[in-house]
Amino acid sequence: MPRMHKHHVRAVDTTPFSGQFDSVNVGQYSLLNNLWGEHDATSGSQTTQITSMKGSSTIAWKTNWTWTGGNQVKSFANIQLNTGINQQLSAISNMPSTWHWSQSNTGVVVADVAYDLFTSDTAGGSNVNEIMIWLANVNSGPIAAQ
Repeated sequence: MPRMHKHHVRAVDTTPFSGQFDSVNVGQYSLLNNLWGEHDATSGSQTTQITSMKGSSTIAWKTNWTWTGGNQVKSFANIQLNTGINQQLSAISNMPSTWHWSQSNTGVVVADVAYDLFTSDTAGGSNVNEIMIWLANVNSGPIAAQ
């Protein structure tokens, strides 16, 4: 008889938040609203929220927004890993992950979905290099390549 596995769903705060730099911590992660470019919009707003967490590493979240105007990035809602970081690159042999995403608004003019990794010259130092792994894009591209 096959063994059945149940995924433990954690009780998490699923309250939407909308402040410019609001965030919520859950397990080893933080979900950040990050509206660092909202001043480039002529109007609009954004809410972000966790929708569920299974086990210690499977998080579902969503962002709803109504940005209009301007030609710059308005926001960068994201999940941030808070543990297991600050390692030398040669010590990391793999970073397994699975990503499922969807977009419900077909009127989006410019958008992207990406992993964003930062490296430093020293342990615990400031971010020096940004490495983006693009999963999807709508009329967008990196601002620089090196």
